[in-house]
Amino acid sequence: MFFRLNAFAFLVAGEKDYSIYDMKNNFIYMLNREAGMLIKRLENNVDLDTLKEYEKHKNVCMDFLGMLAQKGLGDFFENEVHIEKFRFNAPIQKKGMLEPVPQYVKCYLEISNECNLKCSFCGKSKYINWLGCQSCFRNQNHQEASIKYDKLVSELEEIGVKELILGGREPFCKSEVIYKLIEQCKKNSRINLIITTPGSVEANEILKVSSLYEKIKLNIVVFATRRFSEFLSEEMQEFIRKQEKLFSVLHKNNIPYSVTLQIYDKNRNYAEAIIRDIKTELGITPMIADIVDMEKREKLTHIGMNQKMLSQYRNPREFYLRKSYNPCLYGVFSIDLFGNVNPCPGIHKALGNITDNTLHEILSKDDLYSYWTYSKDKVVYCKNCSMRYFCSDCSVFELASHESSNVHNMFCPANIEEKASDISNVEFVGWNKEYLSLDY
Repeated sequence: MFFRLNAFAFLVAGEKDYSIYDMKNNFIYMLNREAGMLIKRLENNVDLDTLKEYEKHKNVCMDFLGMLAQKGLGDFFENEVHIEKFRFNAPIQKKGMLEPVPQYVKCYLEISNECNLKCSFCGKSKYINWLGCQSCFRNQNHQEASIKYDKLVSELEEIGVKELILGGREPFCKSEVIYKLIEQCKKNSRINLIITTPGSVEANEILKVSSLYEKIKLNIVVFATRRFSEFLSEEMQEFIRKQEKLFSVLHKNNIPYSVTLQIYDKNRNYAEAIIRDIKTELGITPMIADIVDMEKREKLTHIGMNQKMLSQYRNPREFYLRKSYNPCLYGVFSIDLFGNVNPCPGIHKALGNITDNTLHEILSKDDLYSYWTYSKDKVVYCKNCSMRYFCSDCSVFELASHESSNVHNMFCPANIEEKASDISNVEFVGWNKEYLSLDY
């Protein structure tokens, strides 16, 4: 007799435990090591009746496998079978057998190195802004490149970029550049413009720019709300009140916007309260921009690790993408103030410069693909974890590049049984102590 997982169920092996991902229902089942190893052997079409451990613990094994069958994760067969795992709408086409076909989605463009906000955050080299707002790319003391924005937009459209994300401290300090980009985008109207800004300029200027192009969306970076801002300077508290007025103007004029809460050392203890405030006042769940403080060797984050650890997949495509590719970097590149093309705003490795070569020439280099394929299978902290395809913690990629293992160990959810027990789409099966006696 044979038992096989169905086409929608994937076994993920870890060093200490296993997990089964049910793509059809977006659900994760945690298995202890012994139960996972049993499924691993059965997935290789091993006859149950030939397994010594099955003969020794037949009732336990049958109860466990029967439970998986009842959940629709697998079934029993009399003969050896081939299960074609789900491949419909696989995320990445292949050129030949080795190289992914370029599928560019986002371009981050730094347009400003100016800001009229004294927040004491930007420019601190001790912070690794790994999932940050990218409002500040922290570039200083260099000569800005003379970028031909009409040519740039044309090249972005040619390679199929869907989103152009403008950043660089306060982008509205260079509103003339935004006007040029809007003018070019309107000619084709395929590219969505996202402007990441703290909103430190006059609300009327932001409103004027936002109303010029129907595909503009603002990403407003906040550090606090008025009820939780006592840790800020008087100048910054005044700015928080100014942000409130901006939100009111945007809402009144139906201008689309999102909110990013930037976590740092001063607001981290208020983070959960600030998140609740934003949800209540604006009806928006903010994105969270965590950072790592390299001096103190700790991650600065909001407290709720259980709320943040696992990613909800919208479809099977995302699961495939996360298995083989880096979900943050795939399809992404950035252009800094000096024309350098980088894998992303947080990775300062120039692949080329748009003043010397075309985007197509620069992006055709294999260097970019090495970042796209930098999945958690290649990160020493994660490669032996059964939750590596479900964990939403991107900081490990940046930490790995800085070899900061001591930092990572402080916040990695290593005790998965304890951390995942309260997560709605996780269930522990095959976790009974009876399985611990199985001898492999």
